Amino acid sequence: MTKIGLYLPYIYPCQTGGMEIFNYHISKYANQNNAIVYTTCRKLDIPNKRLLNDRIFILRRFGLGNLSLMLTMFFHLFKDRKEITCIYSPSTSNAAYLGYLLPLIKSIFNIPYSIHLHGGGMKPWKPIWLFKPLFKNANQIYAVSEKLKEEYEKRASRKIEVILPLIEFKIADLSKKEICNLLKINTESIVILSVGSLKQLKSPQTLLEAFIQLGKKFIEEHNLHLIFVGEGPLKMELVNITQSANLNSHITFTGLKSREDVEKYYKIASFYVISSHFEGTPLSLIEAFYNKIPCIGSNVNGIAQVIEDNINGLLFEKGNTNDLKAKLKLVIEDKELSNHLRLNAKNSYDSKYNFDFFIDDFYSKISTVHTETK
Repeated sequence: MTKIGLYLPYIYPCQTGGMEIFNYHISKYANQNNAIVYTTCRKLDIPNKRLLNDRIFILRRFGLGNLSLMLTMFFHLFKDRKEITCIYSPSTSNAAYLGYLLPLIKSIFNIPYSIHLHGGGMKPWKPIWLFKPLFKNANQIYAVSEKLKEEYEKRASRKIEVILPLIEFKIADLSKKEICNLLKINTESIVILSVGSLKQLKSPQTLLEAFIQLGKKFIEEHNLHLIFVGEGPLKMELVNITQSANLNSHITFTGLKSREDVEKYYKIASFYVISSHFEGTPLSLIEAFYNKIPCIGSNVNGIAQVIEDNINGLLFEKGNTNDLKAKLKLVIEDKELSNHLRLNAKNSYDSKYNFDFFIDDFYSKISTVHTETK
């Protein structure tokens, strides 16, 4: 029987990010799919995991944390080598060390591997001599979006398949009124929600400036409340802009929140905005679809593949605060349009992004990786 090794060193709840949360959700189904999870996360509560160490003191002291990871991975694989028939690993443009690790695993233990490319701006390969063997020796390569697939098929000169990074969503148990009272938000507020890191790639300043441009009179008349869920290097700059605009009572920065807390914010949201300059497959946007929230997104790679303009959401020109302001005003004032977008957003989720259909297919695909010598 195929036994899959899931190399997921960084994972929720120890780290929070789109890839880390995806890793967590696939790990929950590892046991029933005959898989072992290799991870650094001690908080991960699943039965079939092997703990890796990226903090061996003597190595970490010299900036060799990745070497620490590799050594402990080899230690576990030596013990598991007769059980594991294939390795699955996520990959980003920051994970060049995989160019050592996975080809060595394949060479030494004769275990084939697949890699799953996640977003991050499609940065150039640095150093290229590490990424080339990683891609050359992979038995299968997956990407989280069509754009990543197209880009890396050119770089690697080989076929790549798309596996969307879908996760299991839930509706918050509390009522909207209970959540508003808990979060100290007016229950009559029209909540505009953004979930994600407060960094340049996500461009939260575009949304903040567009909201401010609506004008204090319009904001107060419609009882608008903008909520940023997330943390990042731009936070203090955004807070200062909010204070200068005298809109502290209408704009909230929550900081980093757990998955369970994030569900509460989706429950009270009237609209969802994603203003990124690039995305792979944006899970926060798909979660908004799941929660039947009308969505507005920047017309960029990743987002434009999810939002069909004027059908299941609205698109605005990247970085254009005037365009975003106009789209915000439109959905706030046009109830018929917002209801149309709400219905089609949920229909899109059910037909394209349903996790229940996804998880069995995911394990079926990654378990078929093999070599003639295995």
